[in-house]
Amino acid sequence: MERMYALGKSQPSSLISSDYAKLVDDGGRRRWPDFEVYLPSDAMWRSGRGMNFL
Repeated sequence: MERMYALGKSQPSSLISSDYAKLVDDGGRRRWPDFEVYLPSDAMWRSGRGMNFL
């Protein structure tokens, strides 16, 4: 979880959004090379509140 938070804070929001769109399936599940996390809803992410959730 800390790794994802660091990645999010170190990248432009536009890049985060594009990565999110490519990597999250319909269930909201995002798979990283070494672990899985559940992200906030797409609406939260687009509104900019997603990072606060994490």
